[in-house]
Amino acid sequence: MSNAEETACHMALRILEEQHGVVDAFACLGSSSWVTIKNVAFEASLEHLGVVRLSRLGVLSRRGLALVLRSAWHYLQMLRVRRPMWLFVGAGSGLFESSGVVLDSYLPVEAWERAPDANPRLLYTLSATHVDHLARHVDYLREHRAIIFSFLISPLRTLLARLILPAFSLNRRLRAKCEEVSHYLCSHSVRIAPGQIAYLHARFAAGVLLYRLFLAPFKIERAFVVSAYSNAEICAVLRERRIPVEELQHGIIGRIHRGYNYATRNPRLPTPDIVRVYNEFWHTELLDAGYYKASAVVVSPRLKYVLAESEHRAFEFDYVAFTGQGICLAEIEQFVREFATLESELHLVYIPHPNESREYTARLETAASGCARVHILTQRTHSTERLIIDSVAHISIYSSCHFDAIHYKGKTYVLDVLPENALGYYLARRPEQFTAIRSASELLRKIHQHDS
Repeated sequence: MSNAEETACHMALRILEEQHGVVDAFACLGSSSWVTIKNVAFEASLEHLGVVRLSRLGVLSRRGLALVLRSAWHYLQMLRVRRPMWLFVGAGSGLFESSGVVLDSYLPVEAWERAPDANPRLLYTLSATHVDHLARHVDYLREHRAIIFSFLISPLRTLLARLILPAFSLNRRLRAKCEEVSHYLCSHSVRIAPGQIAYLHARFAAGVLLYRLFLAPFKIERAFVVSAYSNAEICAVLRERRIPVEELQHGIIGRIHRGYNYATRNPRLPTPDIVRVYNEFWHTELLDAGYYKASAVVVSPRLKYVLAESEHRAFEFDYVAFTGQGICLAEIEQFVREFATLESELHLVYIPHPNESREYTARLETAASGCARVHILTQRTHSTERLIIDSVAHISIYSSCHFDAIHYKGKTYVLDVLPENALGYYLARRPEQFTAIRSASELLRKIHQHDS
């Protein structure tokens, strides 16, 4: 990545890895907490976007507490399984419905046709998403004995981290490194305090200890993990037990993503042994990032692509598909408002991100002012991939769906309202496929130029 394509945050994180020895400085229980610190630091650089987060209040609702108890019960049930098993560390956001059947879009191809009690048994765990989304699929969760590990481990991890933080704070070398990293990141406009870095280090240690206990009763032969950088503590425990870890792609990867662009191959990093990618585009992108060797990157079929190609068309009219990401709401409102005033035969179909609440989408409906050509899909019967396939064009701000559009249509549009958007890398590298626009009128003009 050239300096022109590298954001200030990317550059700062890379230099910390190359010149400041951060991986070893944050050594922890045979691993390193740097993966977690790096992830949170990058998220801190995006705070101005107002990214929608999971509401903790939902977990304390009746349905949330029911899911917590169900996860605990499923864990106790799985303790009775003595034979070898595979571990799946997925994400609740991956659950979706296709032709009346609930499926998990992140499951590896080996598990697509497997019965829940197949041999080897699958220890099926998920990170949390909105409680409402999980509650809609409670029958599926019961059938697969799904364990929402975020509900069980996260509260204990927070408590344990706060208990051990004072002990870490006595380490002068660690305190100095936290201050050094905080100062360096702040000089690159990434606000993260020394105390927060120390807490993340303690939280990582607490997570490793808890996941050791969580996984200890099970004879795991093979592990599949969605978002390894978000589940670094689990990966650290699996590597400690010499269990092969295969990461399943779930979004953007490669040079511009903090979970895949490490500047050092330090053995302490709790990264996967293999990364499964959707297609040759991502195979090339991940190898170009320079961290993973060719033998560690494998192209594997994606369930959502297979299913989307068998779905029927959702709408008879021609439309632009806009996929949300839970960011830049005011800018999207303005885009929708302008689109509704334009004279065009094209419709706009807005596809909300799972993070976007009903209040979020209601604001977009208000912006549309009842325009019959604008559709905010709060309820839908087709997959996002199918909606992209049938669209005239796709647009978003910063979304993995840009690459679904590249996969199916060879082109995508980027609403250019995000300062230092990491997609600038692709806008510069692949201008024939990625096109930046600033308004709805410019989008329609570019679409017409492309089609003519």
